Amino acid sequence: MRLMELKMKRILVCSTLMVCCFNTEAQDEKKGDPNKISLIASSVISGNGHGAIYIPQLGFGRNRTTISMGACLQKQSMQFNGARIAYSFLLNAKNKSIKEGEEGDSVVDIYTFYKRKTTPQTSPENNNGEPSVSFKLHAYTQFLKNNLLSNDTQKMEEHVNRVKGQDWKTATLSTFEAGVGFELGIKIAKNIYWNNFITASFYYHTKYVQNMHHERFSTCISLGTSVTIPLLKSLMENDL
Repeated sequence: MRLMELKMKRILVCSTLMVCCFNTEAQDEKKGDPNKISLIASSVISGNGHGAIYIPQLGFGRNRTTISMGACLQKQSMQFNGARIAYSFLLNAKNKSIKEGEEGDSVVDIYTFYKRKTTPQTSPENNNGEPSVSFKLHAYTQFLKNNLLSNDTQKMEEHVNRVKGQDWKTATLSTFEAGVGFELGIKIAKNIYWNNFITASFYYHTKYVQNMHHERFSTCISLGTSVTIPLLKSLMENDL
């Protein structure tokens, strides 16, 4: 009986140690995906008739998700006349403490676990779980108020000339737009990423000049590029 109690105690102690060990690992994984605040400089263009838009944004990240928001600066007018909110979700993040077994079962890699505890990271992924080349789901919504037409749109309207007496150089439209697509991110320096995205989008001009050749609402393709720079706090966390 006493021998049985001793065995039970040993099993209990071993189980407790294992739980503590894996709980510590889980906490480290969680710490590896901290809240991140980043500065994002973006440039986008779509078929909404306004031309290029520059967007300085502030990004708030948690695990695989990042939400960014900022004001829209139109290249044509060089004025801030709108706002944009974007969402991205990292599709190719990996759990570095788990690897696939030969038969497809997830097994604990004790060697990897030990190495991660005793040596610096040598993985191409950074400490927040984002790989050197990332693939993301990208979605956005934006509103532009009283923005000028792009040069190309102005020339098109002047050539078609469906609205008599209209000065297209001073004409303004207000536009709601939203889209969803994919984003490719490339690490170009320590904790600095260059991102490019393409989305299937839809726009609607809430303010519109009647009888324009340019449609009031339509589907379009939106293209964009951005550079993401973590703030100092995030850089310090990643260096720990």
